[in-house]
Amino acid sequence: MKKNEKAKSNLILYIIIGVLSVLLIIALLFIIFNNKDGGKKKKKVTEDNTKETLRLLEAPGDEYEVFEASSYPLVQVISINGKQVDYKTSYYSAIVEKVYKLDKDAYIISLSAIYNDQMETYDNILYAVDKDANVLWFTSDKSQCETIGSDLCIGLNGVSNSSMFGYSEYPFKIENNKISIVTSIYYQDPIWSACLAESESVFAAEYEMEYKGKGKFSNIKTIQSITAGEYLKQRQDNGETVDCTLYE
Repeated sequence: MKKNEKAKSNLILYIIIGVLSVLLIIALLFIIFNNKDGGKKKKKVTEDNTKETLRLLEAPGDEYEVFEASSYPLVQVISINGKQVDYKTSYYSAIVEKVYKLDKDAYIISLSAIYNDQMETYDNILYAVDKDANVLWFTSDKSQCETIGSDLCIGLNGVSNSSMFGYSEYPFKIENNKISIVTSIYYQDPIWSACLAESESVFAAEYEMEYKGKGKFSNIKTIQSITAGEYLKQRQDNGETVDCTLYE
């Protein structure tokens, strides 16, 4: 009896050990598979949740340098990879706000400037330059482009405006090599500007162009726009009093 009991006990022990071994193997396989799959998922979530454009946009500081050409009025110039950018026009005052990078061979420079002819302020003028600091194009108001007289100047409808079409901090966006820009014709008093404009004339517009690589961009196109009349109606619909006779 004792021998049989011992054999029986050993059999039960072997079965328990076998079951535990199987469970251990299953647990190890689950952990290995889960970590492997989980790692992939974690990486994907990180890539999806982080603004990839921000990582691409901010140009490394060792690729460009900003320095003062004059201190009063303040005129800042910029060099890309050791070569100075020619603004293609003379600014009374110019401040380099941001420098972004497209792919590996182009940069977008955001410039705040005051023209020296009428002392008008134009913020967020954009310059596209290649890695050798050659200007590919730059933006400005249509009338200013005519004054500048450069084929590289892209004349937009009015000045940059970050309050139109859902834009907030900056009146432009750069995502996946696409540059979107919003402008409007008004300066300090939008209702006054809209009242003085033709009702069907473009009051604000959003533009877009895409970097194709090797210094090439697509043609700039209008994504959406609003007329002066539509803008005034929007203000009225928001409960505001709009009386254009006050500006006659």
